[in-house]
Parts: sequence; structure tokens; C-alpha cells
Amino acid sequence: MGATNQRLDQFLRQRFPSLTRRQAEEAADGGLVKTAAGAKVKKGLRGFAPESLDLAPLASHLEALRKGNPALKIVVLQSTPELFVIDKPAGIHSHPLSLFDRDTVTGWAFQHDPQIAIEFPEIQPTVTPHRLDKETSGILLVARTQSAFQKWRGIFSGHAAAKEYLAWCWGSPGDKTYNVENQIGHDARDARKMRVGWDGDPGLRGPFLDAASRIEVLEVRSDKFLARVSCETGVTHQVRVHCADLGFPLVGDELYDPAHAERPVSVAGHLLRAVKLIAGGQTFMAPDAEFRARFPS
Repeated sequence: MGATNQRLDQFLRQRFPSLTRRQAEEAADGGLVKTAAGAKVKKGLRGFAPESLDLAPLASHLEALRKGNPALKIVVLQSTPELFVIDKPAGIHSHPLSLFDRDTVTGWAFQHDPQIAIEFPEIQPTVTPHRLDKETSGILLVARTQSAFQKWRGIFSGHAAAKEYLAWCWGSPGDKTYNVENQIGHDARDARKMRVGWDGDPGLRGPFLDAASRIEVLEVRSDKFLARVSCETGVTHQVRVHCADLGFPLVGDELYDPAHAERPVSVAGHLLRAVKLIAGGQTFMAPDAEFRARFPS
């Protein structure tokens, strides 16, 4: 067989049709495609002979992804034919961000119920109709079928869900309740962050999304306090941004707490837990006693 004039990513997508272009580039960058002699290839490679490539590492990696990750242990709060309601632990992503992400709810779902991998044939699909940040624990819905995903995704995107969180925050609140209503957009200076602003604010780039949070102070511990945060909107990082904007950043929130490095307590990740979800005519609850007792009086 002669040399092909295809780019490597085009060739890989032809051999593995479920790959997106980005995933094909990741496969090359990550060393999953090699020459027959074992050398790494460049993602922009052209003019190569297909038989000169070793695709076995990529095939094995994709097969492993479809089998899921047996190392992940997640508590199932409720199970129905269309959903798993799980208690997502802090430290794992709700959905994969790259071809190499295995510690995700998707990886858990594929291993826990192999039928989900049949329902979602894409490589590294999103199976959660809503999301929690990596370090946020608590209630998360996992769709077991495509129809369930579309149904529940519509509920969340239509703002027909109410969410309640517990958060440990830094600061000494002067009030018992704070009602926050303002727009949130992407921080124009830091792609990782969201921030409060308004349409036309030069520090923000759109879209500019309305966000409302009710923050209730439950227990005060000298320099920190436990809050209940209720939201009927679901803007990215909403609770973290609203609390930080009030001057009460979440304990452990390195991204939104400018004084994070000087704090007297160091924790792995921000302390935020989703404890209640009302959606689709149902109410879901997660245990909260351990989180509440994180800083005893």
C-alpha cells in the first residue's frame, strides 16, 4: 500500500469513526499512535504509509474506555430504569474533558451498567444531564438511556430545577440571609473563571447569564461559617462566584479566594456539597451530616 495524502487525524477518524477531530489529535499527542518501530508521531503528519503505523495502543485505550473504570466507587442514592441518582464524591469530573480522562462519572457509569455504553456510543460521552464541578460533591443524575438524557437535559436547560447546596465559607457575616441577583459571565482575563458583571462590562465576555442565589447563614465558626445556598439558575460556578463576590469565598477555593494561600486551614478542593434537588416533579436528597460536621464548634 502506498503513502496516503490524508492528515493523520483524518486517517484516524476513518479507522475509528467515533473519534472527534480533537480526540484524534489528543491520541497522537498522547502517544497512542506510533510508528511500527515504536516512535511517536506528530498529529499533523501527512504522506505516510498506513501500514507504517501501530494503532494497537489506540485501539486498546478506546476499548478500555468503553469498559469503564472499576476503580471508582460511587454511592447510588436511587435507581430507576431511566436514572441513577448518585452521590458524586469530590475529586472526580462529572464528564470527561479529554480522551485520557478515566476518573469521571462516565467511566463509573460504563462499568456499573454496561448497557449505558451501548446507549451512548460516542467516545467519552456526557451521561449526566446536569453537572457538578470536580471538587463539588453531592447529588448528580446519571441518565441510563438517551431518551432519559434528553428529557432531563430539557428540564435543567429550561430552568425547571431548584438546587440546594451546603457551603463552608470564609468570613464573618453581618446578616442571616443574602439574596444575590446579578449577571455572571466569563472573566475576560482568566479563561478558568467566571465573574459577576453586566452586559457591556469590559472585564467580561459573553454570554451574560442571569443568576440568583439565596445564601442563608446556618452556623458560625469564628472566621468561617456554614451556609445553605439555594439556586433556581445553574450558571457555571454560580455558588462559588456569588459567595466570593460577597466577600465570603468558599473554604478551599483556590480559584476564587485571593487569600487562599494565607488561610489558616488548608483543604483539598472547595467545600461545596449539593444536598437537595427538586426537578421533574421529584425531590432528591443527599446525606449532609458529615459535611456539616467538618468544622465542629
